[in-house]
Amino acid sequence: MGTLFFYNRCSLRPLLTLQAASLLESIPSTRRLRHATPGIWRDVVLATRLALVVILLMMGASCTEPQQGSRSAFDVEQPPRFEELEPAIKDQYARLREELDRLHSAGAPEAARGKAWGEMGRWFHIYRYPDSAMLAYGQAARLDPREPRWPYYRGMLAVEAGRLDQAADSFRAAAELAPRSSATRVRLADLWLEQRESGTAEAMFEAALEIDPRNLSAGVGLARIHLQRQQPKAAIERLTPLLGRNDRGDGHIHYLLGQAYRMLGRVEEARTHLAQVAGQEMPPLPVASVDPWLDELLAINLSSNHLTRLGQRAYRQGNYQLSAHHSGRAARLNPDNAELRANYAAALLALGRTIAARRQIEATLRQAPDLARAHLILGGIEQKEGNWLEAENALLHALELDPGMSDARKQLGRLYQRTGQLDKAVESYSGLRTRFSESGQVRFWHAALLTAAGRHREALAALEEDLEIASGNTRLELLRIRLLAAANDPGLRDPRRAEQLLSALSQDSAHVFYAETAAMVAAANAQPQRAVNWERRALAALEALQIAPATQIARRRLVLYSENRITPSPWEREEVLVVKPAPPLPSPQSSR
Repeated sequence: MGTLFFYNRCSLRPLLTLQAASLLESIPSTRRLRHATPGIWRDVVLATRLALVVILLMMGASCTEPQQGSRSAFDVEQPPRFEELEPAIKDQYARLREELDRLHSAGAPEAARGKAWGEMGRWFHIYRYPDSAMLAYGQAARLDPREPRWPYYRGMLAVEAGRLDQAADSFRAAAELAPRSSATRVRLADLWLEQRESGTAEAMFEAALEIDPRNLSAGVGLARIHLQRQQPKAAIERLTPLLGRNDRGDGHIHYLLGQAYRMLGRVEEARTHLAQVAGQEMPPLPVASVDPWLDELLAINLSSNHLTRLGQRAYRQGNYQLSAHHSGRAARLNPDNAELRANYAAALLALGRTIAARRQIEATLRQAPDLARAHLILGGIEQKEGNWLEAENALLHALELDPGMSDARKQLGRLYQRTGQLDKAVESYSGLRTRFSESGQVRFWHAALLTAAGRHREALAALEEDLEIASGNTRLELLRIRLLAAANDPGLRDPRRAEQLLSALSQDSAHVFYAETAAMVAAANAQPQRAVNWERRALAALEALQIAPATQIARRRLVLYSENRITPSPWEREEVLVVKPAPPLPSPQSSR
């Protein structure tokens, strides 16, 4: 990806000397002259030697240490396609280059110049100019030989290039300079493990644990060695205490535990651990879980793509504070990029900071008035502040700009649902369901709102169709069971089928939605006491959760069931989906 070209005239002297010395042996006519005409040969040799002496004297004169104020002995070329880099990254490079020149001109100590070269190397490293980074780190190590970071970073680059012997030498040098660094030991151990040198790797992992007893990477590394040696019990002893320490590490630990239990023939325990990672994309486990030098390297990355990825990952994980930090940095470093500012506004909105979010989104819309996502975020801000009409207008505008924006339709559906406009809500969810093949929550609310609007036949038909696609969706199944138990059309009601479908579902961890559905089925099958018991379970959970509308609905239903009547609607307008556990009520004996 580009090379850092710097040269030093003094370093050319031995090279030219060797080239000149070999020159005489490489010219056939010179050899012939040596044997044929000694006098002529003598003159040639004397002339050549005299020329070499002159060259070397000239080079020697030019190879004295540069005087203060002179130009740097090293010339650094800008990386390829430099003008295409983001402004913040180019400014970063310019500052590093200026610092190098300043230190050299001032005749600064070698260690200070070495540190500046190391910083330049880190710039090349993080922005993927590995050859340039390797050369800059080498210069840093020459001038600042007591700093362990420079060989450490050279080791990282060598690993990426597949030069494992060079990497091992570099990590060993770093380890000698930093005897209390666990990261250097872990990286060396990982190299040995890759080369099947498990004994040496084990010693290095143990050395890392002596420095840092809670080092996750070292513990996992030792467990991998135990598994290679067919020692599953030892692996389990290593791995079990590590669970829960690091979210990124848990998936890998569950996988290794699954392998260990499988070796022992303990199939159920193996299946339990492997189920924790089934179908999941596990992020790679860091080579060294505690790596301050790597953290320093990553911290200088001002690439908006990098910061945006970090912000989006944090947002997906629900860490909105971290998301706002990264997306805010990206927006500040690239103030002309409207999409980066919109990302920042979305993170602020998720934190509930609506004033700051509005300020950012208004600036975004001044920059890019036709950015559909900005209008989507504005709609979210207006909803948060209870401005329903403004929210609707913003979301409709987003859909005008991008008719395929499903998030805008979802928000519109929720907005109409919240404001009691059920027909509009049904229309929004219906569009999502058919046009975008949405499943799960959208399909549920489409059918639930049809039910609340009294359109039971349409709701049941939609559910039957949806369950052909998503046969394992328990929420859709429970809503269908409710309609079969309590539809307003006697031709739709089928209490026996409702009971059969309900019995096929697990009730090991019955939640409020399940409990109220079971109560409806019991009431429809003339089992009033059973209906009352289930509804009481749901009511107790709702009262504990303090969900007012749902609690009032449950109380009304409890009265109906105690009078041996069924509920008039399987789903009411103000009803909410509650899937919190509904624990069994205490028996009279246990309450004494």
